[in-house]
Amino acid sequence: MILNTRIFLNHDGDPDQAAARMYINELRHDQTAGRFTHAYGIYHDIYRRRDGRWWFAQRRYSSLARTGRDAEVFDFPAGNQF
Repeated sequence: MILNTRIFLNHDGDPDQAAARMYINELRHDQTAGRFTHAYGIYHDIYRRRDGRWWFAQRRYSSLARTGRDAEVFDFPAGNQF
């Protein structure tokens, strides 16, 4: 499930490049244990426009947290964040 997304056009001053970040929540079902858990994460994407259409040029995913037996919270990813 998409929780929030933001798109930045004209990324790095290039009218044919865009950047985006998207927060997600994933519902997981462990069939062996018969229970549901959640995973939270963020995508950082770069898009390129070619022939009038937008395409993925780069995609990075980072886990932020998860529930369940091995529940964890992770540091926010370092680096160039849009």
